[in-house]
Amino acid sequence: MATIGGFWPTDIKPDIQPPLAILKPRAAELTQLTKGILVGQISTLTDKDQTWLFHNLDAVVPALKNFRQRLVTVKHQIKMIYPAFVDAEIFEKPLSREFLHLRVPDPFGPPPKQRNEASTDEELIELLKIALNSAQMKSTLVSLIALANQANEDAKVEHPEGPPEQQVVPPPGA
Repeated sequence: MATIGGFWPTDIKPDIQPPLAILKPRAAELTQLTKGILVGQISTLTDKDQTWLFHNLDAVVPALKNFRQRLVTVKHQIKMIYPAFVDAEIFEKPLSREFLHLRVPDPFGPPPKQRNEASTDEELIELLKIALNSAQMKSTLVSLIALANQANEDAKVEHPEGPPEQQVVPPPGA
């Protein structure tokens, strides 16, 4: 019997990664890249109907009393991991006019894919690269680092010889 091929998508493979497995190393990379000035943290939440999962990548700034800034969110249905959607500032802006002609939907075809939609782990990785390397993300990270550095400098001015010494209180009856 002859083998018939070409019916299945070529990017189907046995080692597909879920979004959380893709996001966790990004959090560690942020912490390492900034030498701990920013700490990458992942949190996962569900909606009230228990239909969607939201994986959030945040930058936590220890120097600012653990201020937390959301960087990206990857969301997907609980029962179906892909498609996954990347929520990031870069995807919120409308497309520029020169690209609008590329998004004209075929009235007889499937609905057009959203530009923040990933059907595979490889597409999700590419969308995250776009979001995390965007000018908006760079501005956010640079601002957070500058604020942290300013807070550290302010702390040095308040206590030039180091942190104040703690007063030792003797136990009662001593």
